[in-house]
Amino acid sequence: MGSISKIWPEILLFTAAILISVAGLNRPAFHGDHELKVALPAHEAVAGGHWIVPYYKDNPRLKKPPLPCWAVAVSYLVTGKENEFTTRLPSAVLGILAIGIAYLFGRKVYGRKGGLVFAACLATTPFFMF
Repeated sequence: MGSISKIWPEILLFTAAILISVAGLNRPAFHGDHELKVALPAHEAVAGGHWIVPYYKDNPRLKKPPLPCWAVAVSYLVTGKENEFTTRLPSAVLGILAIGIAYLFGRKVYGRKGGLVFAACLATTPFFMF
């Protein structure tokens, strides 16, 4: 019990970060055109095999990097579903990882409290959360 009581701030912070990150993943509709510009090429990658060059509305999408489309396509393959939740899941996972990296960086530079502050600031930034 002693070791857990020493790391309870980290446990609380990362639990809150996970809850914040997954809270809106299952919103019923895509939010704007930018989500569709990732979801449709990911669907094309899974259904039509267009993995190297993403396609959006039958046109190659060459002006944006393909990594978000690939991540969403992998999410579709792993879960076996193509919906809003699985489209947003890779962003949430990477966001949680970013909060962990912010904690590690802040801890290395400013100590444990600095890491907690860095991670908490990132986790509660509105543009990062949504």
